[in-house]
Amino acid sequence: DHMLAQEFVPSATAQLEMVMLKVSRAGISDMHVFITDNSTQVSNEMIVPGSSVGATLQWVDVHFDTSVILEAGRTYYIVVRAGSYDWNWGGDTADPYAAGQAWWSQTGTSWAPMAGVDMNFQTYMTTIHNKIYDINDLQDINLNLTGNYALMNDIDASETATWNGGLGF
Repeated sequence: DHMLAQEFVPSATAQLEMVMLKVSRAGISDMHVFITDNSTQVSNEMIVPGSSVGATLQWVDVHFDTSVILEAGRTYYIVVRAGSYDWNWGGDTADPYAAGQAWWSQTGTSWAPMAGVDMNFQTYMTTIHNKIYDINDLQDINLNLTGNYALMNDIDASETATWNGGLGF
């Protein structure tokens, strides 16, 4: 596999909604994108079909299927993997990103820095105001219907069957 990664550091703890990558393609292989913190993959792996991107650089949206919570001040990597050299991830040498750098690897275990270049990327994050752990937290959403929430675990809501005169939650 051919792999590129861009290091970045969020300024606030938030949920990553999507990343945008400026890419082009020369062949037909798919591109795989995921987020890691250098020891653990923190997102699911999303596939960008080779047929969805043209031969000139363009911005591509990558939405993750699962909740990806990133912590402020922690280093993360956007990793792009392709089975061949069919893809080009646009780079920037004129105005590099100060909080990270680009990396490359052929194995995914041994990485080398790409001196003086950063990959073109954007992150879109939503601030999380409340974490939902139990049915009481879930009920409290009524107090702020416009807030942002993250479900932190499965919730057993069977006891709510007696709430509201037996009508339940």
